[in-house]
Amino acid sequence: MNKYKILIILIILIMLTSCFISCMGNNDLKVKNYSTLLYFNTNIDCQLVLDSEISEDVCDTAWGQIKEKLDTLEGHLSVYKPSSEVSIFNNAPADSWIEVSSDTFLAFSYAIACYSNTNGAYNPAVYLLSDLWGFTNRFHNGSYVKEEPYDRDNYLEQLPDEKYINAFLQLTNFGDVNVIQENNRYFVYKPKKTVVVDGVEYTMKIDLGGIGKGLACLEMKKIFANNNITKGYVSVGSSSILALQKSEEDLWLIKYRHPRKEGEYYLSSYVADYSISTSGDYENYYEYNGKRYCHIINPFTGYPISTNIITSTVIMENPAYADAYTTALCVMGKEQAIEFIRKESDSYAFVYYDSEQDKYIIYTNASYDVLDTSMQVEQI
Repeated sequence: MNKYKILIILIILIMLTSCFISCMGNNDLKVKNYSTLLYFNTNIDCQLVLDSEISEDVCDTAWGQIKEKLDTLEGHLSVYKPSSEVSIFNNAPADSWIEVSSDTFLAFSYAIACYSNTNGAYNPAVYLLSDLWGFTNRFHNGSYVKEEPYDRDNYLEQLPDEKYINAFLQLTNFGDVNVIQENNRYFVYKPKKTVVVDGVEYTMKIDLGGIGKGLACLEMKKIFANNNITKGYVSVGSSSILALQKSEEDLWLIKYRHPRKEGEYYLSSYVADYSISTSGDYENYYEYNGKRYCHIINPFTGYPISTNIITSTVIMENPAYADAYTTALCVMGKEQAIEFIRKESDSYAFVYYDSEQDKYIIYTNASYDVLDTSMQVEQI
């Protein structure tokens, strides 16, 4: 039976119950909570810790600045807003320069760096392939109608035409994208490559959603610092988390959702002053003829990933890199992911399904508390 699921993949345990606060030794912890559903098509939750130097007014001021910045970022980067600079890039002719804001310039600069650092495993130029496979927003609102020449009558019961996969793969060379800054003006270059299928011309289209939440966390980190806020956390869609300090003595407890057992968790860790990002094949997927097709597109094949890496987690200081690297690990496959992690000093973990032995193996270079004891752990 075909099905489509969107599952939250990361839960941060906010200190709400008295027994949990008590066992953490912080009965007097005072906090201010904020939440919004207005940005990035997801829920953003924030909890800031109050103390003698940080009042509710300070927190309110910071939260107001955050909402203003998020509004600006979404206005620039959303692929679903026709007026956004990403949409302007997508609709621009091939072989052209597009003037953008400093925010968009920074986003493209991070994306180019992550593309290079991962040898193309992170690639935001797969938007047309994502749309072809049915993983953009127009497929998720319950009112799907055929709009594009490559649309199927029922995308859950028909796979894409191979000719479109092959054509759109030719438009994924994100290494041809360039950025320049001249006299306080910012420009992005759209590559000249085009393809024609059945008389329709296509150019590169990108989606910075795979790095956008991390960029939002990066901007919030700056706002917290400008307001001298050092304790609290913010969760963007529960897949990108910026963890500040919790208290002088304690860290935030993070539990990571099990990729195959709904309502359960397979790992936990204690974190402060780091960013946490996670991705997996169970966030957004459908099944066809018993095979899972997920939203993470392999830019080397044009198909949803089939690497048997079903979830990955990165803990590092820079949330933008963390966002991109979790996606990249899922694309890389086991051996390449292990090789990548061995060169890194930050904390990584991914779950690999060994089909021959029918078991799940956690590969990591860090120390996590394993909650699912049926999973084998391999230290990298």
